[in-house]
Amino acid sequence: MSLAELTALMSKVGRKHPDLMQDRNVALFIQACIDEAKTLPQEHAPTAPVDVIDI
Repeated sequence: MSLAELTALMSKVGRKHPDLMQDRNVALFIQACIDEAKTLPQEHAPTAPVDVIDI
């Protein structure tokens, strides 16, 4: 998943869940992003498992 795709995904989640953005609940926002990534078609899905966040 490219940085542009990740940014688009995060924007989509932010629009779907504005309450997470207002509460600034980072953990729930990241989980919502992971859940959204799992619904992507295979050609747009991350190459690494979405359950693992490598920081």
